[in-house]
Amino acid sequence: MRIFKIALIVISLLMGTACANTEASKRQGKEYNSEQQAFEAAQKERPDMKRIVWESKIVGSEKIALYYFKTAKGDEGFGFASFLFNDKNNKVNWNSVAPETVTRTADHHCTSVKGGFTSAEGIQFEFYEGVAEQGEKTRIETSLEDGVKPHIDQASGLYYCVTFGPNQSKEK
Repeated sequence: MRIFKIALIVISLLMGTACANTEASKRQGKEYNSEQQAFEAAQKERPDMKRIVWESKIVGSEKIALYYFKTAKGDEGFGFASFLFNDKNNKVNWNSVAPETVTRTADHHCTSVKGGFTSAEGIQFEFYEGVAEQGEKTRIETSLEDGVKPHIDQASGLYYCVTFGPNQSKEK
């Protein structure tokens, strides 16, 4: 079981770093009248996407969203996407910005995940995910500090923490 957890962590780390999208590619896809419409359209394509758990502030023309998913076989975890806003026509687009990570499998294997991605606006993020086995007492170690209290999705019992990536200024 320990090898399984290590393998999941390694795979998640390898897949967790997404390259920055080009200006042309970040506007691809159908545009919608609202964030809600964009998310609902994404859910139709991917019915395992259940709900948005967290959203960042708008930076440039982008807002990062963390969503919870649960597959038909019962695997669950989080994924990241961005809402890209088109100021010219007041439309919004939904784009996946990092691979989904499974933090609890259907047969109850659990893992903690650390990963990273670069948004369409070129902002680097780090994320931490896992199962909040100690509830509100759960603490994690990030790249910058120990004992960080992550956010807990009460409905699933999974935790998450999203920070700016290394060498990334909030002033971008």
